[in-house]
Amino acid sequence: MLAELSPRSRLIVVRLREGKSYSDIGEELNVSKQAVHKVGYAALQSLREKLEAGGFSGIDSKGFLKSARRDSRAKRDSLPQAARRAEQGDGNPAG
Repeated sequence: MLAELSPRSRLIVVRLREGKSYSDIGEELNVSKQAVHKVGYAALQSLREKLEAGGFSGIDSKGFLKSARRDSRAKRDSLPQAARRAEQGDGNPAG
């Protein structure tokens, strides 16, 4: 997915991931920090949308992709048993 970004966008995303500031990246590319922010934000938003379209809900605190399917299952599993039965529509009243 990074390969689909323009070279400039890709470089900004990589530098941000390395922990560089908008100002530092701007100096390196000879552009303003506002330009870095604008391009970086658009690139990250594009990556998020592509990840979501591919079935991922984001990135966890360790940098791993989170599956949207797994998140739904975890949410379902956290429901009380009666609520799960009601959600499945088995005819038993919840409660």
